[in-house]
Amino acid sequence: MQMTPFRVLTRRQALPDRRFELLKHFVSDWEGISLDSDGLIRVINPEGNRPPLIWCFNAQEEMPVLAAGLGENQPVIGMRSLNMVERPDGRRLSWDEALADYYTGLLLGLPGLDGCAVGGNCQGASIAVRVAANLRLAGKKVDTLITMEAQSVYPFPGRVALIFGERSEMFNPFLRNEAPQEKWDALFAEWGAYVIPGGHGQYFTAENGPELCRVVSEILHLPPQQDQRRHPATLRVSASLAYVPTKVKVASEASLPIVLEMDGDDLSSFPDSVAIRTVWKSTDHGIFHADDQKMVSLPAKSGTAQHIVPAKAPDQPGVWDLYIFVCSRLDGPISWAANYFPKTSIVIEAY
Repeated sequence: MQMTPFRVLTRRQALPDRRFELLKHFVSDWEGISLDSDGLIRVINPEGNRPPLIWCFNAQEEMPVLAAGLGENQPVIGMRSLNMVERPDGRRLSWDEALADYYTGLLLGLPGLDGCAVGGNCQGASIAVRVAANLRLAGKKVDTLITMEAQSVYPFPGRVALIFGERSEMFNPFLRNEAPQEKWDALFAEWGAYVIPGGHGQYFTAENGPELCRVVSEILHLPPQQDQRRHPATLRVSASLAYVPTKVKVASEASLPIVLEMDGDDLSSFPDSVAIRTVWKSTDHGIFHADDQKMVSLPAKSGTAQHIVPAKAPDQPGVWDLYIFVCSRLDGPISWAANYFPKTSIVIEAY
């Protein structure tokens, strides 16, 4: 499948002057060699011969801890999140994504990215998710995505490692008696969950840093991902809307007329149904999603099928972008690039 290019942003589009000056100030005395003219991206252990780990950090002291713990043979390319640059409200997601797009443009000018891993902790994780997706859309081979104290609502067609603190009640789903395994099976081609000592914000300390580095090293040294999908790699299933629903009320159950278009060389080994997952995104309110997925049938052969799929609408009025992801219940996303971008914008009305 031909990849779809991500959006290319200039510095001023991604970082208005105030935000840029603050971010540049925060990284001005970071360790490592600057890889861009503004010093926003740094590298430690540049002579290492392993594929690089690209990581979005929240604070200055974090990058040296991870780079030292992984050893001089592991290049660590670091960038910074918007922690303490912008308030963590609903609009922050759009700022994170704009910054991730700008970071991606800078990274694509560097050699040797194929086979890299991308990761991020806390507020840096959403930037890392976007950077990893952008690099794949640009044709780069991203072996692993690592999210620390965060769960992506977006599918990823590769290995995802999720790291949580053993005392992190706010972010560790296992401490909240959640069972996210079924959700992760559908969202990610392969995944593993890791629990490390400490509570939120305590992982890069002298006490907990060595175990964090050991776990990250273990993830980076996993064997290359094997394609064990139960659906053929040549299968293509794209989702669209037959029409745009109107008069959708906040927190209601919207009826989405989803059309699935399917084609491929060998459909005999594929199950007759797929999981539909919806995500809503707003510039003002951030992300809204329900963790449940809807199973729908596929055409018996190449062609189209239309379904009315119920989906919980956002709980805030306004204009929301709607994403429709097609997933195998056990093997992650199908036709990831074709379904990566939003399908339409829908006005959510107040009662």
